[in-house]
Amino acid sequence: MSQADHPLADLYARPGPDSWRRLGDGYESPIGRARKARWLLGLVIAVDVLMVVFLAMQRSLLDRGPFGFTQSEWDASNSRIGAVALVDLLLLAVTAILFLRWVHLSYRNLRELRTGHLRFTPGWAVGYWFVPVLNVWRSKQILDDVWRATDARADESPESWRSLPSGGLVWAWWVLLVLSSLVGLYARNTASSATIADAQHHNTVMIVAQLLSLAAGACLFKLVGVLSTRQDARAAARGA
Repeated sequence: MSQADHPLADLYARPGPDSWRRLGDGYESPIGRARKARWLLGLVIAVDVLMVVFLAMQRSLLDRGPFGFTQSEWDASNSRIGAVALVDLLLLAVTAILFLRWVHLSYRNLRELRTGHLRFTPGWAVGYWFVPVLNVWRSKQILDDVWRATDARADESPESWRSLPSGGLVWAWWVLLVLSSLVGLYARNTASSATIADAQHHNTVMIVAQLLSLAAGACLFKLVGVLSTRQDARAAARGA
């Protein structure tokens, strides 16, 4: 006797051809975690703006020439920049924790949206951010997956999301992040202040690196909000 012919067959739920379209019971809205992550990202952006201001003030000192400012003025300028850099580092550490909690939930939710053939597990969607060199590319791929899988066109089949394009916002964030990292690395390797010209060059590079970092942070702030809204929209469509 087949399962379909069993006298109690009607008591058992049988998956239909469109069962993959149904929202999983484990879905959790990412909006709450996104709100906390974005709040901290906003603080990081504000600190980055303050750093640019202090670097510009230092540049104004340097532009006075070798005898245009006192040692105490130079020390005070360096102290301000150092203090802001420390605050920025501490904020980044806390922000990274909240952001990665959001990443974990957002990637886990893709399973509840019945996304087929995901490239990573929710654990590795977080873990890859800590793998040197590989994290440069993996970070973008992870956010690419969330973007594509929350596209309305992903409903055509469980695997259709893989052929969808990535979002321009993801690309903008990633390019700005890579550029800011490279310019920041160059700034650390050219930190000589043997002459006023050296100090001016270093200051200019630092300002460029900070502006790129600020722009990357602004893109990520926007991206977290957009992806969370897209994911909840897909969940609402699946749950309807």
